[in-house]
Amino acid sequence: MSKLALIFVDIAFHRKGPAALPASRFLFVLVLVAYLTVSLLALQINWSLSQAVGPLVADVTFCMAFFWATLQITQHGGRFWQTVTALLGAETFLSLVALPLLVLRSAATGNETFEPMTVLLLTAVLFWSIDVGGFILSRALEQAYVVGVLIMVGYVISSFMLGELLFPSFE
Repeated sequence: MSKLALIFVDIAFHRKGPAALPASRFLFVLVLVAYLTVSLLALQINWSLSQAVGPLVADVTFCMAFFWATLQITQHGGRFWQTVTALLGAETFLSLVALPLLVLRSAATGNETFEPMTVLLLTAVLFWSIDVGGFILSRALEQAYVVGVLIMVGYVISSFMLGELLFPSFE
C-alpha cells in the first residue's frame, strides 16, 4: 500500500504520470474512499459533518463529469479511470499537506500577523493542485503542459462557482 501512496507523491512531483496506474475501478474506489475521508476531515475544521457532505458529493460528481467529458471530447475516454484515480490520489496527498495549514488558519483567525501567512501557504497548495492537475491532464490528453494547466484553471474556477451557487458560504 505504501508503494501505491508513493506513486501519488511521484505524480504530485511530476515524476510519474497517470499511466503509472492501472486502469482499475477497484483502485479508483480505494482512492475515492481515501479522498473522501481526508476531504471530510479537512472540511470539518470549519463545518459540521452535515454541512460538509453536500459540497463534497457535489465536488466529486463535478470532478467525475468534467474529466469524463474532457477525455471523451478529446478522444481519450479510455484513460478515464487512470486519470481520475491519479487526480484524486494526488489531491488526497495535497489535502494531507494542507491539513495542518487548515488547522493553523482556523486557530489564527483574527491574528493579523499569523493569518495572512497561513492563507498564503494554502494559496500555494491551491496553485500546486492546479499544477499537478495540469500535469496529469497534459499526460492523459497528450498535450502540452500549458494546455493541461489552462483546462485545470477552468475546472477550478467552474468548481468554485458551482460550489458557491449550490452551497453559499456558511457563516
